[in-house]
Amino acid sequence: MSDMASAQKFRWLVAAIGVLLAVAGGGWLLRQSWSGKPAAETKQPKADPLLPTTPVSRPVPPPEGYVGSAACASCHADLCKTFAQHPMGRSSSLTPGPADIEDFSPEKGIFTAANGTRYQAEKVGDKVLHHEIGTDAQGRTLYDLKVPVSVALGSGTRGKTYAVNRDGILLQSSISWYSAKGGYFELSPGYENVADNPHFSRRMMEGCLVCHIGRMEFDPDVPEKLLPPYVHEVSIGCERCHGPGEQHVRSQEAGKTLSPDPSIVNPARLPMRERESVCYQCHLHGVHREVRYGRHPRDFRPGMPLEEIFCVLVKEDAAVGDSKAVSQVEQMRASACFKGSPEKLGCISCHNPHEWPAVETRDDYYRERCNKCHKDKGCSVPVNQRAEKGDSCIACHMPRSTPKDVVHASQTDHRVLKSPSSVTESEQSPTPGRSQSPLKFFDDSDKRLPHWEVQRTRGMMRASARTADDPEQNSLALLLPLANIAPDDVPLLNALGGDYLNRQNHVQARKWLEKAVALQPKNEQTHVLMTLTCIGMKDFAAAKEHIGVAVKINPHVPLNFAIQAQVLAECGEYAQALRAAEKVVELDPTQTSIRDQLLKLQRN
Repeated sequence: MSDMASAQKFRWLVAAIGVLLAVAGGGWLLRQSWSGKPAAETKQPKADPLLPTTPVSRPVPPPEGYVGSAACASCHADLCKTFAQHPMGRSSSLTPGPADIEDFSPEKGIFTAANGTRYQAEKVGDKVLHHEIGTDAQGRTLYDLKVPVSVALGSGTRGKTYAVNRDGILLQSSISWYSAKGGYFELSPGYENVADNPHFSRRMMEGCLVCHIGRMEFDPDVPEKLLPPYVHEVSIGCERCHGPGEQHVRSQEAGKTLSPDPSIVNPARLPMRERESVCYQCHLHGVHREVRYGRHPRDFRPGMPLEEIFCVLVKEDAAVGDSKAVSQVEQMRASACFKGSPEKLGCISCHNPHEWPAVETRDDYYRERCNKCHKDKGCSVPVNQRAEKGDSCIACHMPRSTPKDVVHASQTDHRVLKSPSSVTESEQSPTPGRSQSPLKFFDDSDKRLPHWEVQRTRGMMRASARTADDPEQNSLALLLPLANIAPDDVPLLNALGGDYLNRQNHVQARKWLEKAVALQPKNEQTHVLMTLTCIGMKDFAAAKEHIGVAVKINPHVPLNFAIQAQVLAECGEYAQALRAAEKVVELDPTQTSIRDQLLKLQRN
């Protein structure tokens, strides 16, 4: 078959896969171009005298020594009891289970999306099932895609989202539960655009999971995958803020009661930057958050500065006017309270991490916190006006928003404005997506980080955003010089391969991706990128091999099977291609066109 005939014959399939690429979303890997003119080649990077001239050493993994929160309760029963009622102590739960507060009745558990698709959350015996039900114009059921969910992420204070556990690969359900309006089920954040619905196949990555689930058993060979028993501690526990407790427990059992005990961390005794980093590990998101070379999100330990694991880019003009679209940390640090109390005001100035104030005492609790600094001056508002809001400092100065603004955005206004009501609606409207304003490293961490790590963070951010306004600051220009400094950096190699693939420079893409495959043979992302690269080179035998590995690693993503269907069809293996297309439809019943077109080709 000629190249031209082949291109024409499978144009429909490339288009269909393009739809799936858009639907899958969630990362630069799935936003690569399938057609069009090659992007302009980057200039050869200039030599940078600040970069190392020899490879750097891979960081040593931090010590483990976890014992679980139950081991803490024997000495700290009261603290453990109150923490169990704190949202952090309820950050995730097994479902079905005693933490289920949702109403799964048909009256509450069924809703219809804007495109007419029905969704249902129901409890059936020892399972919680989520359904996506497609219907025709007459309301007749076309398909019922149902999945069992086993973990509910979220305390329920504002809501919950749910994880489907597929042999250690956690996928987010399309359905979430929101606590407002008496509690209701609705589409999960990011699923609202019904045209881009991942249909229960969106991967839940480690960076999200570690801030909701206490401790997991990660597969050392397969990125983003868990091994049995999957979860050691379902909710955030004591060791998230105090560090692994094995040595501390041994010391206590042996009667070696040092005070303070250097084997356990008390965040209140840490220097300001390290103290706040304990909270920032989960409550600071920024515009871009990059895990440093050789690290994982799970590597953070209390006592570390945040930048030892994470590099966070925030908006330079982070805003007093941006009330909902940034994290609590960014809002707090923009407040007059923070700026007026350098090296003093922090998260635990107002929040007790061991105890969550009851609704009936919350106003008194936070008023007491405010009066630690403002008691002498007091409130200038007349008493009768204050009484209208229960004499509540937070009701006036830290109003709450609805629970469905922006994922991970602050739900309480941490800017602590003198007159929040004077802020215009346009200033308060959420602005999801990447900011156009200049970015800076949070807390000026770039002044403390190695120069090459600063460059890596900017390069990885540009690779994920596919931005190249300045040819000398695009991802290739930033990352290429680092490949010799950290030659075993698989995320960097994938970024280089993906960038060259997007430029349709398949030879260079393959060069970098082959290095990544050699280093991490079970990396799904690398194999999918290699598949796309080999397709571009019309090396369908190699493409077949790599997509075969990808679907074996993760057989739960319709996109991977759609690509496999194309590759197998190009190889003339129509029966196998049809099986891959059937798998696409099994995972995403809306994508029947791929299967139907293959059937038509097979008949012809």
